Amino acid sequence: MLLEKVENYTSSLLEKLNDLPFHNIHHTRAVISHVKEICDRLSVSAKDGESVLIAAWFHDVGYITSHKNHEEISSRMAEDFLVKEGLYIEQIEVIKNCILSTRLPQKPKLLNEKILCDADLYHLSSLDYFFWQQLLRREWEICYAKKYSDLNWHKLNREFLSNHSYHTEYGKKILLPRVKDNLAKTERLLHTYQIKLRSV
Repeated sequence: MLLEKVENYTSSLLEKLNDLPFHNIHHTRAVISHVKEICDRLSVSAKDGESVLIAAWFHDVGYITSHKNHEEISSRMAEDFLVKEGLYIEQIEVIKNCILSTRLPQKPKLLNEKILCDADLYHLSSLDYFFWQQLLRREWEICYAKKYSDLNWHKLNREFLSNHSYHTEYGKKILLPRVKDNLAKTERLLHTYQIKLRSV
């Protein structure tokens, strides 16, 4: 019942982010799906899984107020909602810490925090990685007036992929090798662009 209320409430907020190409309800629903996948593979209890799912629904709602420090805003919005729903303070703190752990650079400590962090950056390992990255590129142009040439964009992504590591055992064993595949593809794209520039 609580999870359904959380989904309805956060979905109504996230629908207001349709102008954001990346951080909108589609990203959140993808994160929800990845949380479920990771929890299932790690045999996480239903209670702990519920806390991570609640945190996942709330983790980006702060974007409706500000792009800066949205994690802190999201955690406060989660607390306000969950207090009214009568959730125990201890569980609310767990959920808030999960949300705050998604700040970059990620430094999760507990398993539930690690699960959310891996789910939030799951797309780095996905087959549609480059699709998600183009959405993020457009969002940065819209929100921050940051424009990159194709060459510089792929250099930026190469650096991020090169330095990325997951936190759960599932992330390390299953997802990270896929990240390496996307890194290799990025390297090939960079090589192609560099050849084109030299030929101009």
